[in-house]
Amino acid sequence: MTNIVLSIMKSNIVTFSLLSFFVLVLLYSCKKDSADVMFPDKGDCLTTNMKFSLDIKPILANSCAFAGCHSTTSKAGGYAYETYDEVILSANNGSLIGAIKHQSGYSTMPKGGSKLSNCQISKIESWISNGAPNN
Repeated sequence: MTNIVLSIMKSNIVTFSLLSFFVLVLLYSCKKDSADVMFPDKGDCLTTNMKFSLDIKPILANSCAFAGCHSTTSKAGGYAYETYDEVILSANNGSLIGAIKHQSGYSTMPKGGSKLSNCQISKIESWISNGAPNN
Protein backbone atom coordinates (compact mmCIF):
# COMPACT_ATOMS: atom_id res chain seq x y z
CA MET A 1 0.00 0.00 0.00
CA THR A 2 2.82 2.38 0.89
CA ASN A 3 4.53 1.71 -2.42
CA ILE A 4 1.35 2.59 -4.31
CA VAL A 5 0.97 5.87 -2.42
CA LEU A 6 4.63 6.77 -3.00
CA SER A 7 4.31 5.92 -6.69
CA ILE A 8 1.24 8.17 -7.04
CA MET A 9 2.99 11.00 -5.18
CA LYS A 10 6.08 10.72 -7.40
CA SER A 11 3.87 10.73 -10.49
CA ASN A 12 2.06 13.86 -9.27
CA ILE A 13 5.35 15.62 -8.49
CA VAL A 14 6.68 14.85 -11.96
CA THR A 15 3.44 16.02 -13.56
CA PHE A 16 3.42 19.21 -11.49
CA SER A 17 7.09 19.89 -12.30
CA LEU A 18 6.54 19.46 -16.03
CA LEU A 19 3.42 21.60 -15.97
CA SER A 20 5.25 24.33 -14.02
CA PHE A 21 8.12 24.24 -16.50
CA PHE A 22 5.80 24.72 -19.48
CA VAL A 23 3.90 27.54 -17.76
CA LEU A 24 7.18 29.34 -17.06
CA VAL A 25 8.30 28.88 -20.67
CA LEU A 26 5.00 30.30 -21.90
CA LEU A 27 5.17 33.27 -19.54
CA TYR A 28 8.73 34.05 -20.57
CA SER A 29 7.90 33.81 -24.26
CA CYS A 30 4.99 36.23 -23.82
CA LYS A 31 7.11 39.09 -22.51
CA LYS A 32 6.57 42.42 -24.23
CA ASP A 33 8.98 42.89 -27.12
CA SER A 34 9.14 45.65 -29.63
CA ALA A 35 7.69 44.99 -33.05
CA ASP A 36 11.25 44.66 -34.38
CA VAL A 37 11.95 41.66 -32.17
CA MET A 38 8.65 39.95 -32.89
CA PHE A 39 8.58 40.83 -36.60
CA PRO A 40 12.12 41.54 -37.79
CA ASP A 41 12.67 43.54 -40.96
CA LYS A 42 12.88 41.45 -44.08
CA GLY A 43 15.33 43.76 -45.80
CA ASP A 44 12.67 46.24 -46.89
CA CYS A 45 14.06 49.10 -44.78
CA LEU A 46 15.55 51.58 -47.20
CA THR A 47 18.12 53.86 -45.60
CA THR A 48 19.84 55.42 -48.58
CA ASN A 49 19.35 59.04 -49.61
CA MET A 50 17.41 59.95 -46.47
CA LYS A 51 15.69 63.32 -46.69
CA PHE A 52 15.01 65.35 -43.58
CA SER A 53 11.61 66.57 -44.77
CA LEU A 54 10.37 63.23 -46.17
CA ASP A 55 12.01 60.60 -43.97
CA ILE A 56 13.36 62.01 -40.70
CA LYS A 57 10.91 64.75 -39.76
CA PRO A 58 7.86 62.40 -39.89
CA ILE A 59 9.59 59.92 -37.54
CA LEU A 60 10.39 62.70 -35.08
CA ALA A 61 6.93 64.27 -35.42
CA ASN A 62 5.21 60.96 -34.58
CA SER A 63 7.53 59.93 -31.78
CA CYS A 64 9.13 63.04 -30.28
CA ALA A 65 7.91 66.47 -31.39
CA PHE A 66 4.53 66.93 -29.75
CA ALA A 67 3.11 68.88 -26.81
CA GLY A 68 4.76 68.01 -23.53
CA CYS A 69 7.81 66.47 -25.16
CA HIS A 70 10.12 67.91 -27.80
CA SER A 71 7.86 70.50 -29.39
CA THR A 72 9.07 74.05 -29.93
CA THR A 73 6.99 75.19 -26.95
CA SER A 74 7.80 72.28 -24.58
CA LYS A 75 11.49 71.64 -25.29
CA ALA A 76 11.77 68.73 -22.86
CA GLY A 77 15.39 68.35 -21.81
CA GLY A 78 16.15 71.51 -23.77
CA TYR A 79 15.50 69.89 -27.15
CA ALA A 80 12.82 70.53 -29.75
CA TYR A 81 12.46 68.43 -32.89
CA GLU A 82 9.97 70.27 -35.09
CA THR A 83 12.37 72.02 -37.43
CA TYR A 84 15.71 71.20 -39.01
CA ASP A 85 17.46 73.94 -37.02
CA GLU A 86 16.16 72.40 -33.78
CA VAL A 87 17.13 68.83 -34.71
CA ILE A 88 20.62 69.47 -36.07
CA LEU A 89 22.17 70.30 -32.67
CA SER A 90 21.30 66.93 -31.10
CA ALA A 91 22.04 65.14 -34.39
CA ASN A 92 25.56 66.61 -34.40
CA ASN A 93 26.35 66.12 -30.71
CA GLY A 94 25.23 62.46 -30.65
CA SER A 95 22.43 62.90 -28.12
CA LEU A 96 19.67 62.07 -30.61
CA ILE A 97 21.20 58.71 -31.56
CA GLY A 98 22.22 57.97 -27.97
CA ALA A 99 18.67 58.53 -26.72
CA ILE A 100 16.79 56.63 -29.43
CA LYS A 101 19.22 53.67 -29.29
CA HIS A 102 18.89 53.59 -25.48
CA GLN A 103 22.65 53.89 -25.03
CA SER A 104 24.21 54.18 -21.60
CA GLY A 105 24.53 57.78 -20.43
CA TYR A 106 21.49 59.02 -22.37
CA SER A 107 17.89 59.40 -21.32
CA THR A 108 16.01 56.71 -23.24
CA MET A 109 13.54 58.03 -25.78
CA PRO A 110 10.71 58.14 -26.45
CA LYS A 111 10.09 58.58 -22.74
CA GLY A 112 7.38 56.19 -21.58
CA GLY A 113 6.90 54.82 -25.10
CA SER A 114 8.18 51.95 -27.17
CA LYS A 115 11.66 52.19 -28.61
CA LEU A 116 11.72 53.29 -32.24
CA SER A 117 11.92 50.44 -34.71
CA ASN A 118 15.32 49.33 -35.96
CA CYS A 119 14.35 50.66 -39.37
CA GLN A 120 13.50 54.12 -37.99
CA ILE A 121 16.76 54.24 -36.04
CA SER A 122 18.71 53.11 -39.11
CA LYS A 123 17.12 55.87 -41.20
CA ILE A 124 18.09 58.52 -38.67
CA GLU A 125 21.62 57.09 -38.36
CA SER A 126 21.99 57.05 -42.14
CA TRP A 127 20.81 60.65 -42.44
CA ILE A 128 23.26 61.78 -39.76
CA SER A 129 26.19 59.78 -41.18
CA ASN A 130 25.55 61.42 -44.55
CA GLY A 131 26.01 64.87 -43.04
CA ALA A 132 22.45 65.44 -41.76
CA PRO A 133 21.50 67.56 -44.77
CA ASN A 134 18.62 70.03 -44.66
CA ASN A 135 16.71 68.54 -47.56
